[in-house]
This record gives sequence, C-alpha cells and structure tokens, in this order.
Amino acid sequence: TKAIIDLAHNLGIEVIAEGIEKAAQIDFLIKNGCSQGQGFYFSKAIDAKALYDYAKEEKSPIVR
Repeated sequence: TKAIIDLAHNLGIEVIAEGIEKAAQIDFLIKNGCSQGQGFYFSKAIDAKALYDYAKEEKSPIVR
C-alpha cells in the first residue's frame, strides 16, 4: 500500500483509499500520505437520495 501511495504521488496522482473498515487502517493511510478514503468504517453503502440528504447536513464532512 505504501508503495502504491508513493508511486501515485511521484506521478502527481491523488490517492483515494477504498475499503477502509478499521481505525488502524486510517492511521496507516494518514501516516503514509493518503488523505482521502472511503469504506464501511465511515458509512454503509447508501443510495443517491440518502447521500444528498447527508451532504446537506451541517455536520457533514463532505466538502460543498
């Protein structure tokens, strides 16, 4: 994983991790330069309407 993050950064590609399920994975990714990710740790899969409603919430971490 670290090698892929390093390779992507050297090529100027933004890295988005998928499949995050544990806090330890987040710690590893942050420590190794990956600043974005998604997975069941953050939310179960939701439909488009639920995502829209969630994004509109004041506490949502989604950038608008």
